[in-house]
Amino acid sequence: TDVYLVPSMNPDGFELAQRENANNIDLNRNFPDQFIDPNPDTLTGRQVETRLMMQWTRTLNTQTPVVLAANLHGGALVASYPYDGSSSRQDVYTKAPDDTLFKHLARTYANNHLSMYSSPSFPQGITNGAAWYALYGGLQDYSYVYVFIVVVFGV
Repeated sequence: TDVYLVPSMNPDGFELAQRENANNIDLNRNFPDQFIDPNPDTLTGRQVETRLMMQWTRTLNTQTPVVLAANLHGGALVASYPYDGSSSRQDVYTKAPDDTLFKHLARTYANNHLSMYSSPSFPQGITNGAAWYALYGGLQDYSYVYVFIVVVFGV
């Protein structure tokens, strides 16, 4: 098993204690998106951090197929799973083809995290991203649709 860790995709934002990088761009809205930006090869107009992450994950996946990734965010204490956006651009549950697997993985994680599981905001500590709030250009959907399976855990 190979394990890869990226301590921070947004070191500028970490240093500045904000979502945006030093160019005031939210990197988790900067990836190709199947609903509004369906060209996964478009690097033009993307932030350098986004371009590098796209290139690195594609390279990894051609060497040895990546089967699972976890993406940790600050903020809400919840295990969120794809899709994060919807074709209707509404905050509605949007099933990915692997929805059953994603729910199982999210529940397994949340079941082992008492504070997450006991969340008053998220039943059993999990949510479909688009049902929570729709976002477009996120790393989670990009990785699932164009690169490999991914689950996001908020901590």
